[in-house]
Amino acid sequence: MKSILPDPDQKDAAFSSARKISGIAANVGFDWPTLEGILKKCVEEIGELEEAVNSKSGEEIFSEFGDILFALSNLGRHLGLDPEEALNESTRRFVQRFRLVEEEVNKSRREWKDFTLEELDEMWEAAKRKAVQSSKNGSNERRATSNEKEKSKDKSLKSPINKTKAVKTSGKKTKIKK
Repeated sequence: MKSILPDPDQKDAAFSSARKISGIAANVGFDWPTLEGILKKCVEEIGELEEAVNSKSGEEIFSEFGDILFALSNLGRHLGLDPEEALNESTRRFVQRFRLVEEEVNKSRREWKDFTLEELDEMWEAAKRKAVQSSKNGSNERRATSNEKEKSKDKSLKSPINKTKAVKTSGKKTKIKK
């Protein structure tokens, strides 16, 4: 029997492959009917990873970690988000914030090892606030310049989540669509 699912393409990024494969399954109705269902699945998978870590089974830890990533890929698909792009953006923000912490450590003339985790965490939170404020200021500037374009096109700015709705697919299952 020939499956409707292809083997994962090793040339694809892992998240892209997971998204593609789960999308094919979704097209025949094998999908989470609600966003709440996939969110619960993500939490369930984290619990299973915690159990695997507690049992110290390397193979099981590896497997459960992969299950979390697959569930998150499905969540991204439901939200209309590309997990690769989201992870790249999160990594960029981490680097930006870490560099702000690094500046504070260098200004102090102390070694990294001389800081407690609590001190570093305080610097991290300050860096996060600074980065968020900087981002908001940049967004406001970009929004001010793009508002004229948006008004002329008469399009509203909405997040993918606000555009999400459940629709019926192949008789039994409900699918999230943007």
